[in-house]
Amino acid sequence: MSFTDHYRRKLSRDGNGDADAVFNHTMQIADRKFMNSPNARKVKINGIETDVRVLDGDTSQEKNLLLRPNTTADIGSLIELKDSEYWLAFDILGEEISPKLSIQSCNDYLRWIDANGLLHEHIVRAAATRSTKYDIQTDKMQVEMLVGGIYAYVQANEETKTITSSQRFILGGSVYEVAGVDDVSNVNQYGKGVLQITCKLTTRSAADDFTLRVADNSQLYKSVLETNTGGNGGDLW
Repeated sequence: MSFTDHYRRKLSRDGNGDADAVFNHTMQIADRKFMNSPNARKVKINGIETDVRVLDGDTSQEKNLLLRPNTTADIGSLIELKDSEYWLAFDILGEEISPKLSIQSCNDYLRWIDANGLLHEHIVRAAATRSTKYDIQTDKMQVEMLVGGIYAYVQANEETKTITSSQRFILGGSVYEVAGVDDVSNVNQYGKGVLQITCKLTTRSAADDFTLRVADNSQLYKSVLETNTGGNGGDLW
């Protein structure tokens, strides 16, 4: 058997052709050596322990996670780098051999009590500037944030998709009212991704609970109920 025949036979064990074989062999090598790095560690992605390499980002609030070859992850994934230290995935980069998540640190919670009296809580990244890959460039037309307003970024899921305009939240030491929810720009066709919630500063209410960090939304729920019942508690017809 010639050297060429031997080489092709070796490659055939890894794929249907030379290109596939080289690609698969490269992935196998990268996978075997993945944890042989000072940046390698185990983290939890959506509660599942996952091998990653943690790379520094442009700021202390940004990092990149290099994943094992052929590993999949979604925009909007919640990553626990350490105990109770959460980060939100804003983008996934790279290809099969070296997929990479772009993540940013979370710094607060959205807490609210719904119309049925149930408490909901979701960790968020709150910031005065946009954090998604769809940012408007500074040298182009830019929509200014209202004075004192912030953006809240949260994982898109069944509960967070119920957040609506005029809903109130406590973030930091202030009360904010939702001015709008972008559930399109950074959400895929399967509904997974990150919601961008634009919040405007509003006045405190005596019913706001700063101990539980839950803002009062009784007026919103009352307004919705009146709209749904024709305004007098009876049937629309």
